[in-house]
Amino acid sequence: MLLSFPELASVSTVRRPVSKLRTLAGWYQDMEGAEQREGWLAWCRERHLFVACSEELVNALAAELRNASGPVLEIGAGNGELAEHLQEAGVEIIPTDWSPGSREVVSLEARDALNRYRPETVLTSFLPVDAGIELDILKHPNVRRYVYVGPPVVGRPGPHCAWNVPGWRAEPLHNIEDVLLSRLDYLSDFTRQTHCRRATAVRLWRAD
Repeated sequence: MLLSFPELASVSTVRRPVSKLRTLAGWYQDMEGAEQREGWLAWCRERHLFVACSEELVNALAAELRNASGPVLEIGAGNGELAEHLQEAGVEIIPTDWSPGSREVVSLEARDALNRYRPETVLTSFLPVDAGIELDILKHPNVRRYVYVGPPVVGRPGPHCAWNVPGWRAEPLHNIEDVLLSRLDYLSDFTRQTHCRRATAVRLWRAD
């Protein structure tokens, strides 16, 4: 549950209602309309949107994270919307962010969050580019699994450091990618049938 740790109780004394999940089809309607007007990227930027939080995406992520040993730590949780929906789907999760967008999110820098909660599983979605957070996650001794959602780097799925830190392996999560709709995507002829994905989902795990 989201309130597994005492310090979260004070953060979450005033809770916002969980927004109703939309289906992927509903998000595609918005995308098709936006692509014919200002463009999908501009539409997302205006709404501070990086990933469409659809029912299908939440279910796919929950299936991946539900069997985690201990609470999942989300770094860069923003307003906590994804964590709220994952919690409803049965995932024990702690949302953190260095500049939280709601009172439900714990205000912590990435390294501080890793050291405080010492998680075995970490989730991130579209972290700032070149912030070095992915490397901090992979080098933390307690982390055994890392689910990365974001753009591919130099043509390979997942963060660039995933291919340079000894002892880690990576594989694409195609079931998540199949329902992933990000601000980087586009429709080549304004219809969902020509959806071009420019984001990826990857599971990294410590092989030692």
